[in-house]
Amino acid sequence: MGKFFFGLIILSFIKPSQGNDSLNIAVASNFDSTLEKISLEYEKKEKLKIHIISGSSGILFAQIVNGAPYDIFFSADSDRPETLDSRGLTRARGTYAYGRIVFWERDEPVREQSLSRTNRKLALARPEFAPYGKAALEILENFNHGLTNLAYGVNVNQVFAYIETGSLKAGFISLSQALNKNLSPINYLIISESLHSKIEQQFVITANAKNRAEEFVDWVLSPPVQAIIINSGYRGITLDD
Repeated sequence: MGKFFFGLIILSFIKPSQGNDSLNIAVASNFDSTLEKISLEYEKKEKLKIHIISGSSGILFAQIVNGAPYDIFFSADSDRPETLDSRGLTRARGTYAYGRIVFWERDEPVREQSLSRTNRKLALARPEFAPYGKAALEILENFNHGLTNLAYGVNVNQVFAYIETGSLKAGFISLSQALNKNLSPINYLIISESLHSKIEQQFVITANAKNRAEEFVDWVLSPPVQAIIINSGYRGITLDD
C-alpha cells in the first residue's frame, strides 16, 4: 500500500493513479492508522492498490479544491465534505464514524483539574485545520481555561509527536491514537461528547473518482468494518449510533 505523509505539499508531486486497479485516498490524520488497517484487508480481498495520503482535513480540502487527484476523502469533520458537495466536486457524501478526543498526560496520571490550569502549556491541533483542535478549544472553554500558553500542531499526529518526544507534557489527541499507540489508560482521559461539538467524520467520493471508489466506501460502511472502526476508538454509524 503506497503511503505518503505531508503537511503543505506541492500538488504537482501527486501522481494520479492509472486505470481502475488503484485508488488515491486522502485521509485526516486521526483516521490514518485505522484506514491503513482497513485498506490492507481490502487490498488482499479485492486485488486493488490503495495509495493513502494523510494530512489535516483543512489542507486536504484545499488540495481537492485545487485539483488534487484524490478518489476519496475521509475528513475529520462534516463541514468540509459539505462544502465540497455544494461546489459540485463530489458524487457521494456520507458519515463513516464519530471521533472521540482524549486529554493525554505524558508523565503522570491524568486529572481533570489540569484542564483548568491557565498557566500550563497544552498542545492541540490548529482549530482552523483540524476538527479535533476545534473540539479541544471548546473543552478548555468548558473548564474555564484562559486559552493562553497553548501550542498548536498542524494535526493530531504532530500534537502526538510533540508530547511523545517530551517537547510538551500534555495535550489533546484522538482516542484512536491512544489505543493504537498502547498508551496507559491512567495517562489519558476520554472527554465526554457533551463538552464539545460532535466530531462527525464524513467522506466524499470526488466527482472524477474511479468507479471502484463506491465499492471501497461500501466496504468501510459495512457492519464488519464498522466493528473495526469502533474497536479503533470511534463511535460507529452502523452498530452503536
